[in-house]
Amino acid sequence: MNKQPLLLCVSIFLILVLVVTGLVVTRRFGGRSSLDLDYDAEVDVENVGNVTAATLWDLHRDIKTKNKFKIYLFQVLNPQAVLEGENPELKEAGPFAYNQKKTRVTLGIYEESDTVRYKDHVTYHFNQAESKGNDSDIVTIINMPWVGLAQEVSRMSAFSRFIVMAIVSRYSESVFMTRPVGELLFGGFYHELISTFSGITGETYMPNNTFGFLYGRNDTFLDSREVNLGLKNPLHFGHTRKWKGLKEMEWWSRPNSDDSDWFDEESSEDKHKNTCNQISESSDWSLFHPGINKEEYLSVFADDLCRNLKLSFEKEVNLQGVKGYRFTVPRSEYGNPKNHPENSCYCTQPGEDMEDCPHDGVYQINACQKAASVLISHPHFYNGDKTYLQNVKGLNPKLEHHQTFIDIEPVRKAQKLFPIIDHSSITGQVLRYAKRAQVNLHLRPLKSITEFNKVPNMIFPVMWTEETAEMDDDALVELKAKLAGKKFTFSGFQPPVLVNHLGFMSSDSERSRFWMGVTGGLLILPVGLVGLFLALKGTNWSSKFSHPNDTEGVEFTEMLTEGQTSTEIV
Repeated sequence: MNKQPLLLCVSIFLILVLVVTGLVVTRRFGGRSSLDLDYDAEVDVENVGNVTAATLWDLHRDIKTKNKFKIYLFQVLNPQAVLEGENPELKEAGPFAYNQKKTRVTLGIYEESDTVRYKDHVTYHFNQAESKGNDSDIVTIINMPWVGLAQEVSRMSAFSRFIVMAIVSRYSESVFMTRPVGELLFGGFYHELISTFSGITGETYMPNNTFGFLYGRNDTFLDSREVNLGLKNPLHFGHTRKWKGLKEMEWWSRPNSDDSDWFDEESSEDKHKNTCNQISESSDWSLFHPGINKEEYLSVFADDLCRNLKLSFEKEVNLQGVKGYRFTVPRSEYGNPKNHPENSCYCTQPGEDMEDCPHDGVYQINACQKAASVLISHPHFYNGDKTYLQNVKGLNPKLEHHQTFIDIEPVRKAQKLFPIIDHSSITGQVLRYAKRAQVNLHLRPLKSITEFNKVPNMIFPVMWTEETAEMDDDALVELKAKLAGKKFTFSGFQPPVLVNHLGFMSSDSERSRFWMGVTGGLLILPVGLVGLFLALKGTNWSSKFSHPNDTEGVEFTEMLTEGQTSTEIV
């Protein structure tokens, strides 16, 4: 039997195998020439590669960012009128801008627990170009130390209050104070009254009895953190394990915890009492796990605000060609505990049926700060109850100026057929963020202190801060280039092997598989071509072109006919 048809079929099959192999190699190892990324699909993050904890930490420790810090003070234009009971008229002074530099210092890397411990060293340098005014400007603001102290004195017994007020009368303190901006911020000024009161009570209210909103915070270390590196589970990367050696905060507990009637042990409010102290699973604003999606909440631990904040997805954003997900603080985070029982622990003086808790948009921090009447909100009471704005003139809340947000480079689609190649964007890198918070005082009439007899009962804005960070231009250009074509693994960006349209490979094993595929294809190609050539040459198309008297042609034609007939029978 002639074997020419079989040889023809085998040759065609080998060539088809070569074509399919080429398509597979191109699909698997082909790079992309633009940021054509799918940001909505899930990503496979199980393979993080064989990297050490130290190597992984080095990749994330010093991501270059442009950091700014701005402070705004609320200058009181009608202080005397406020003492008579009128609402305050405020004018925002600032911003007073500073360039912020953060240096991350590693304290220890622990492979067994998959964690790293570090501290951030922070310095501030005044930026006159971005400031409106300077440190020597004189402003009149509410006297935060005296107002806070007066609240404490008002709660004392009549005898104790009489003694304290006899001492206070020796000092010329007022509800409002006029000071240079520099003293109110980093410089600070010695507060004689606080020093005297501290000597009486034995409590330390301020470092060195010196008041300044940012006194002692320049050229200093922040509190230590221990975070998860994610080698054992990438989704745990960046989660805080300890802060100052603590696994959870110690400030927050259910209101009136000594009163057994306040909460039923099974009530929903009671179940939230421990979550307010939670530190685990929260980030430090700079480290987030790979594979972030729109449906999840981002948890960040804001130690200066004494709490965790949960941010939810708001919208997609674009930073110089790099797509990002914007997460913002939802209104419910600062919600009134009556409507949001998960916030009950942030109301430390609830009164009956939580009637004394702040309205939406404000919460008390006296549990973690020695300042009984201090409350936190968004700047200009953004997202807060409208009554706060009605009690003061000069505020104008705007989303673009007063919202807290984080923009994170999200994930690209992980293909089911070749999941390894499509890990190129599981970075979880922060493109930029803005942390904004306002400090307020609860000003209320006090019958026992003459100057406070007529003041309005209100939440009084004092100042607000804005800390921003944005990936610097060089880092952003590098990120864009890598997202455009090169593979990214959780262990870091890898160097290119093939440029142009052959794509990029990130490991030795990947390169080996690629060249094995190419070599196999090159071996298959000549075999298939030779087989095809011999098959075609052997047939000589004799059934069509041979002479009628050519017996070989007739014999071959008959053989084909027989073959077709037998095939039909089968």
